[in-house]
Amino acid sequence: MILAADVLFGDEKITPENDFVLTMTEISERRLPTVLSFAPADGEDLDYYALWLPPLQELAAADPLPRSLTFVIDNSSSMEGGRLRAVKGALTAAIEDLQEGDLFKVNVFNFFATAFADGPVEATRENKDAAIQFINRQSALGSTNYEAAMRTALGQVFPEERANHIIFLTDGQPTTGETDLPTLARLVDNLAGDDIRIFTIGVDSNLNRNFLIALAEDHRGTAYFFSDEDDIETALRDLFEDFTRPVFFPTQLSFVGAEIHDVHPGGVQVGENRLTWDGKDDNGRDVSSGA
Repeated sequence: MILAADVLFGDEKITPENDFVLTMTEISERRLPTVLSFAPADGEDLDYYALWLPPLQELAAADPLPRSLTFVIDNSSSMEGGRLRAVKGALTAAIEDLQEGDLFKVNVFNFFATAFADGPVEATRENKDAAIQFINRQSALGSTNYEAAMRTALGQVFPEERANHIIFLTDGQPTTGETDLPTLARLVDNLAGDDIRIFTIGVDSNLNRNFLIALAEDHRGTAYFFSDEDDIETALRDLFEDFTRPVFFPTQLSFVGAEIHDVHPGGVQVGENRLTWDGKDDNGRDVSSGA
């Protein structure tokens, strides 16, 4: 089945202040795997396809993969007002949703970095309440120090046999400490181990998107961006919720009636009517415990 839609936007004598954003939401009682296939034009290479495996209903009742989440939140002066309130609300909801067995930590940074705890703590009722109190005490103040934020977040001792996630949120560029972005990228590369995934969240347009995208992609994460025109708290709540859901990786995919070439990521073995994956990415790093 091929689905298509024409979207038209029209107005007169206006000067847009922001990019036009079209949001499409799947409406279904049940989310299903989706496949997009691409047939080549004459003289081009072989067909190829992309497969998305969403969180399936059968997996929703599975035990979550134990994980360790470190939230690194910008509370510099530019976050004052609605932005910081939205982040506080979303972060509080995310902490409340953590399951028994999860570990978590909250860091905030402006011209220096402050941590809720020395290292990830268990998601007990007592620790959740203490973390929420720590969040609510924060106010927007000072400049933006990426270096301090990264050193504090990555300098901790990470638990073994966990999905260790760093969620880095900012609304600006570094103005204190090390401000050269390539140097900061090398610093993170030196501090982050192979078992750490970094997710970046940018709020507003006054930041370097390319840096945040590269930082996430280089460490097996994803970059997300929001503007003040968005419902930031709702968007962040939905995003933070994704980090607390059960996760899985298929180790075997079966297919019938197709010859498979050039599979991605690396480590995928092609056999008769079957694909198997060793859980490594193209650089040989273990990514089998990611979201």
